[in-house]
Amino acid sequence: MRVLHDRYELLEVLGQGTYGTVWRAADRHIHQHVVAVKVLNETHAATESALQRFEAEAAALAALRHPNIVDILDFGRDERGVPFLVMEYLAGRPLRSLVERRHGLLPSRPSLSASFELFLEIASAIGAAHRLPEADGGPIVHRDVKPENVIVVEADGRWSARVIDFGVARLGDAPNETQTGEMVGSSWYMSPEQALGNQSKVGPASDVFALGVLLVELVTAERAPRGASRAWWQVVLEQGAPTARELGRLQNHVPERVWAVVSRALERQPSDRFADGWVFRDALAAALAAAGDTAPRMRGRRLALALSPVVLGVVAAVAVGARLASARKTPAIADAVESAPPPAPAAPAAPAGPDCPRGMVAIPGGSFFMGSDDELALPSEKPAHNVSVDPFCLDELEVTVADYEACAEQGHCKHAGTTNEWEGISARESKVFDPLCNAHDPAGKARHPVNCVTWEMADRFCREAAKRLPKEAEWELAARGNGGRTYPWGNDPPGPGLLNACGTECVAWGLEHGIEEKAMYDADDGFATTAPVGSFPKGASRYGAQDLAGNVWEWVADWYGPYGKEDQRDPKGPAEGTERVIRGGAWLGAYASWVRPSFRFKDAPTKRSYGIGFRCAK
Repeated sequence: MRVLHDRYELLEVLGQGTYGTVWRAADRHIHQHVVAVKVLNETHAATESALQRFEAEAAALAALRHPNIVDILDFGRDERGVPFLVMEYLAGRPLRSLVERRHGLLPSRPSLSASFELFLEIASAIGAAHRLPEADGGPIVHRDVKPENVIVVEADGRWSARVIDFGVARLGDAPNETQTGEMVGSSWYMSPEQALGNQSKVGPASDVFALGVLLVELVTAERAPRGASRAWWQVVLEQGAPTARELGRLQNHVPERVWAVVSRALERQPSDRFADGWVFRDALAAALAAAGDTAPRMRGRRLALALSPVVLGVVAAVAVGARLASARKTPAIADAVESAPPPAPAAPAAPAGPDCPRGMVAIPGGSFFMGSDDELALPSEKPAHNVSVDPFCLDELEVTVADYEACAEQGHCKHAGTTNEWEGISARESKVFDPLCNAHDPAGKARHPVNCVTWEMADRFCREAAKRLPKEAEWELAARGNGGRTYPWGNDPPGPGLLNACGTECVAWGLEHGIEEKAMYDADDGFATTAPVGSFPKGASRYGAQDLAGNVWEWVADWYGPYGKEDQRDPKGPAEGTERVIRGGAWLGAYASWVRPSFRFKDAPTKRSYGIGFRCAK
């Protein structure tokens, strides 16, 4: 019999995951009191990333004290130094068994009123995590809200929901091991930004999306939308958020105003959803109250859930040191909606970006060092100098052929070129590169970046859209962030999953056309020339802008000129010149240095090239 700390006697395994094993255990110090213990698997105990996850879960649950979040009891390390977590042992049933009709464990699903009642408790728990003050490590984003991570237990004469498993939670501004694009969460419930690996966009609104999916499933017992085999995030990316009427078809007796609240939670863009779980909970409660009969009565009634209880160990965690000693004992479970105090006001957040239109990402602005003093940097990148930029909006994606041609069809823009034009272009170059002007195939290349456009054509398109070309300093800040990333996605070297540059496919294309190309990486990125915009979500910048490296170079507003050494506020570049700046590299880029955010290149503004496109700012 294994005993931890000469106190916790491990009795049986309750569950096992990638990082830890959960045991039912007896506490020898408290009359064999039953607890649940999570032990980090030994294969991960020496792995820094696993330890960080384990400690993050510990810190999350140590900071949270909420009647609908599992309580923590102790933390320690075994005789080999492997960390373990001790938490309360819950007798109940996972929410999954209540919403999955195929399990056959229940004579019927919970009543509609009971379903909404449970959900309001879950949302209030997640909302409390979102509003945890910064001083306590908040806000906390769960990142894995799903029925398996909610336990329904009986306490104080009623059934209540308890949120568990903060194992992949993100705390405040703590370093995030998934910045490079790892997909975190469960595919059926994750938000579009999680599914695309865009961790810079993941926040409380990502949990709101998962809560919306969970509510639809809880009420309808259908995990996939409209009975499809795809997850909600896939449908939302392709079709946009479902309307209240579409959702209502799943459960016609649910009032439309209630489904309208759920529809907002399922919006594609985080900024279009509710700000956090608590706001979602309040909006739903108000809609239910306005709907009348379907509004649940929250006090003095046991939920009508026909449950045959089974004993479950629950994963929870505790932080180390004084945090545990100073933690308050969890109060008795009370009615989460009516009698529990509201969460503390959120701590002041970092300056937010502007309110941007759909299709644009918010860049909060601020100060950063533009350029590079690296010994490998070109003279045009030097010196690194401090620049301050006001908040602005930037197109998430490069302007596409379809978007540009729509402007041309309306008579506001010139049609994109079908030939390349630059000084000294040879007949052979025209023969090879003219077919690469994407306007040759406006239907087949509709989602590819528009190319073969001059600087003036790009500038006019942006102005017609009530936008503008980004300033060079804005473009660099959007690509590298204030902290000065080596590449838009982080510090990992370029590879085929991060951008569209020259890989083995590009070299093969060159050989086929009698051109010798050099590969940036020894792999195939899937696109011999341009790629549809947004094809490399793992390469997004910290603000969510995609394809800032590779695909096509991008015109920016500035004339080209050398940098000065002095600090600058909102620099606009030289007042005049002969060449305009282009940024970001293209699909045939051979050198990793070309896709660093500090790298600058220049071209005549009259040039039309298969390798140059643009995006707009506002």
